[in-house]
Amino acid sequence: MASANEFAPPPMRFSVEKDDIRVCFNKTVPDESLFWKAENASTTSLPIFALQLVIVLTFHRVFVHIFKRLRQPRVVAETLVGVILGPSAIGGTPLFTSTIFPFAGMVTLETVANLGLLYYMFLIGLESDVKPVLRAAKKSYSIAISGIIIPAAMGYGLFQFLQLKSESPAKTSDLRFRGSMFWAISLANSNFPDLAKTLINLKLLRSKIGQIALTSSLATDFASWVLLLIALATLHDGYTYAMASGFVFIIFCFFVIRPVLKWLLENTANDENYNESHVQCILFGVIMCGFCTDALGAHAMTGAYILGVILPKGELKDLLLEKVEDFVSEIMLPLFFLVVGLRFNVVFLAAKIDGRVIVLIILLSMTAKILSTLFISWLHQMPFVDGLSLGVLMNTKGILTLITLSSGRDLLVLDNQTFAVMLLACWLMTFEVSPILFLLQKATWGSQQIKHRTIQNAKPDTELRILACIHNNRHVTSITNFLESSNPTRLSPVNVVAVELRELHGRASAMLIMHDAGNKFNNKKSLDSNQGKDTYKRNNSTELSTLDSLINMNSESISVNKVTVMSPYSTMYEDICNLADEKCITLILIPFFKQINYIGATGVGSVAAVAAAANVSSSTQENNHHAIRAVNKNVLDNAPCTIGIFVDRGFITGTIKEYSRHHMHMLRVAVLFVGGPDDREALAYAKRMFIRPNVHLMVIRFVPGPDAVDVNPIEFPDVDMDNMMAAIKASEQERMIDTSYLIQFKIEAVDYKNVHYVENVVNNAEHLMEEIKKMEPDDYDLFVLGRGDKSVSQLTYGLREWIDCPELGPLGDTLVSSRFTAEVSFLIMQHHTGIGIEAGDSDYTLTARNWKP
Repeated sequence: MASANEFAPPPMRFSVEKDDIRVCFNKTVPDESLFWKAENASTTSLPIFALQLVIVLTFHRVFVHIFKRLRQPRVVAETLVGVILGPSAIGGTPLFTSTIFPFAGMVTLETVANLGLLYYMFLIGLESDVKPVLRAAKKSYSIAISGIIIPAAMGYGLFQFLQLKSESPAKTSDLRFRGSMFWAISLANSNFPDLAKTLINLKLLRSKIGQIALTSSLATDFASWVLLLIALATLHDGYTYAMASGFVFIIFCFFVIRPVLKWLLENTANDENYNESHVQCILFGVIMCGFCTDALGAHAMTGAYILGVILPKGELKDLLLEKVEDFVSEIMLPLFFLVVGLRFNVVFLAAKIDGRVIVLIILLSMTAKILSTLFISWLHQMPFVDGLSLGVLMNTKGILTLITLSSGRDLLVLDNQTFAVMLLACWLMTFEVSPILFLLQKATWGSQQIKHRTIQNAKPDTELRILACIHNNRHVTSITNFLESSNPTRLSPVNVVAVELRELHGRASAMLIMHDAGNKFNNKKSLDSNQGKDTYKRNNSTELSTLDSLINMNSESISVNKVTVMSPYSTMYEDICNLADEKCITLILIPFFKQINYIGATGVGSVAAVAAAANVSSSTQENNHHAIRAVNKNVLDNAPCTIGIFVDRGFITGTIKEYSRHHMHMLRVAVLFVGGPDDREALAYAKRMFIRPNVHLMVIRFVPGPDAVDVNPIEFPDVDMDNMMAAIKASEQERMIDTSYLIQFKIEAVDYKNVHYVENVVNNAEHLMEEIKKMEPDDYDLFVLGRGDKSVSQLTYGLREWIDCPELGPLGDTLVSSRFTAEVSFLIMQHHTGIGIEAGDSDYTLTARNWKP
């Protein structure tokens, strides 16, 4: 017994008996054991399926890549691939239908597609969590409830309206009622996973709108599953029994199977060390749960989803995602979209009905969510643009909508026309989300002006806001010690936003996004930094291995907020810059992309050793280095505040607090001052440090001597001469500003015996490096200097021809490179200036747009 498909070729017989449609094939399905004896081997099931798989995966990769650049969710591209390969486009040609998608091969295709969908819904359930829904605010609840009731009512009414206008309406009122339910559920649903990815693409994940949309869509997702379960149960004769048995199975899973699973996993795995046997048993359980719910009258996907929800999270979840996610999402799931596309035919859209009616129905369907959300936003006195943005976001459709429509089509409560109309409407709803939301947010951002924030301009008794970027656990220790050395006090506290940066790839991780969007920590503990003593407790281990350890720094003078940024490396800098602007950050602290080798120098040659220690491949580690470097460069070019690149060579083996407690060691810091706004910014940060009695600060200013050679513009043929002359003129102004700033610094530090200031006269870059080496750099823990890549200096321009890492500047690159083997860490500062001379700002720096040596 099989349901009729409209794209079936003619050579077969149909017979209708009561409510059943019997499909009879003209010939017997070939025996696969006779594969090599067949006259045409391509007519057997396996070659046909292999060819279908190759074609759909090729189209899938191409369209996903194209639509990713358009910031569209994957479901838009994947659904379009199915439609293109279906009878609406190239699948409608007789040759393509008879050779690539013959009716005899549809059984195998649909079986594998449904199996892939089964496992995908298990993965969605595995990442689902009801806690965010339970913690949601009233505003999110009200948007979710109105976003279900009003669109569901609209879907019910539009289906009835279509039946009135159609020349071939449903035969019975009962059939019209059942079809209306599936339209209602389709319009009521908001797809949580794809909505989360859309928020990431548009950099709205941590915005107020984003958090409301996430919680509302998650609640809508859960409610839609319940509605679909009820709708499927009503299609059976004993629908009361089917509905009751389905809910009993769900309760049984939560209160019986879940504790049993937890007990079995705890007693069969040592310290959560799961193996392949655990994965195999879970995957077998997915099929069994799907079989149970299907036998009880609910959809098979319900059982798979519930098993994912009740499965204990932790290491097992990560192992399952690692083993199954890519294969299911990239290989099996595209076949489901192909099956959906094969059932869609554009010919049926306006068949036996006025096309204007179809257009009206689609437009009304697209406005249901928007109108309901706007109404609730108005009640909560939200701005109109925010309410409209929320309404557009809630229009995001996905897998659950396609499951609903496909189920209605399989059960014959939706015919070809009603299926096609609603599928097109849902696709257009999802497609419109990104462009409309981008235009709305662009109009809002266009009226905002970013204020330039620098440490120099900050008052001494104001809060210092630092955004610390962390790519892996090894950054945590050095950043913790660095933050402690910033001399936080009650009068001048330090507010830290610790940002864990993760690359976003694949289809899953939506639930992780949900948690990260709202995670903020403000645990307060006592600290008396004025006396150089810490009274709060931290982990006994001096090596902080996780980002959560930074939270232990929270005190009266240090507050730490943890945020996770999940984004592709190509757009990660936008998240960092937007977050810095949103939090009014003064200093963005980014780690240098290269790792440390054992002699103290940095280099990509150390990748193999670091990768071995981290248990990852060298190629993966090196790829991450290049990706992190690209992120750093984009942050340097677009940040709305000062940036510090931290090159860690083992910044203090212990912690600042241990030095304070035992008074055994001094933190030795040297500021290398050549001149320019970047160097002044470096000195401004160092000024915060010398108040600590255990910090020894040495400020060395390098002054051009009488034999110093002026910069010759002819040596820079690639630079515009006018810009070059402007830069030279600006450097003369900078010397006067440097002198004034240093005089002020010496006045402020006159009473501190742990601060020393010297001036060294040098004539060129070679002489400069000799003087730095005479300082015995190994006696220092930290060098602080300016990047200086946008300034023209007589002392550093000779280093530009040897530069390997322009993001460090000429002097910073030379010191960090393997040619300078001192085991000292570096903080390289870049002062934020914007474009040209800022109004009311005494600093002038040639921007990267004009100065590119």
